[in-house]
Amino acid sequence: QLYDDLHRVDEPTWTHARTAADGLLLAIAFDTTFRRANVVLLTPENFGPIDKKTGRMPVEIEPEHAKTEQPYMSELRPRTVKLLAEFQGVWRPLLGNQGTPYLFPEEGLDDPARQRTAVTRVASRVARLVRRRLDVDFCLHDLRRLLATIYAEANPGDERTAQLKL
Repeated sequence: QLYDDLHRVDEPTWTHARTAADGLLLAIAFDTTFRRANVVLLTPENFGPIDKKTGRMPVEIEPEHAKTEQPYMSELRPRTVKLLAEFQGVWRPLLGNQGTPYLFPEEGLDDPARQRTAVTRVASRVARLVRRRLDVDFCLHDLRRLLATIYAEANPGDERTAQLKL
């Protein structure tokens, strides 16, 4: 719905681009159940080629960036892949910071000493967006718990897969 609203904007601004970034970040978090830092710190190198049959796109977090020090694999649904392409072509250039490797540019991400604060700032902004749009208290970590619960309830006896997804 965020992107549908943005399509009606005649003269896109940085603020619209920020909304597009936050919406895409939320879609990626929903598809992957990655931790918030892993989503915020995504770069184009984390994404693989689109599967021509399914329209899905693999996403990998390298072991050195994963909490468990194991590679973390997931994939984006076709709708999220389309949002990603639109974001990169239309909205990302409006955000500036073209020199940063990060998909979602934010002040402080390039500085290891300030990175944690920058990730928290992005996650808080997404939480405020959800609260404004849906009137629901939200944090990205709640989304991980929700998706694990949905999977576990739909697949009784397969708690291991839910754990692996997280």
